[in-house]
Amino acid sequence: RWNRLVHGCLKRSVYKPVRSCSSSKGLATISTFLMSGLLHEYCWITLFYSNIHEEKEGMLEDRYVPLYGKQMLFFGWNGILLILEYILVGSSFGSMISWFPQTLPKPLVGMLVCTMALPVSHWFTGDLIA
Repeated sequence: RWNRLVHGCLKRSVYKPVRSCSSSKGLATISTFLMSGLLHEYCWITLFYSNIHEEKEGMLEDRYVPLYGKQMLFFGWNGILLILEYILVGSSFGSMISWFPQTLPKPLVGMLVCTMALPVSHWFTGDLIA
């Protein structure tokens, strides 16, 4: 896990309560990822806000433009990928693909995992590099 403190907090405050109320692993997983997205949205809004400088009537005017939505999309995508992994590994097809993590070298497995998030990584890192 990337951040053990946040992982533990989200597990105790979102995943376990949703799982106990609904007994659905998928719903608890997607709820946790969406809450993580909300927390990241809050951080991004406070850290990477955008000011637009406009000149009106000879005066320079600053206008705050919040950037939001990308973090929710990124974490929602990762939640969907995790649910798909649960479905695939739990199916008969899962026995065919479950050997990947055990037999492939760990650096290769890490690269394969990263390639699943790479197409949407600009949702997470776009404001850092802009």
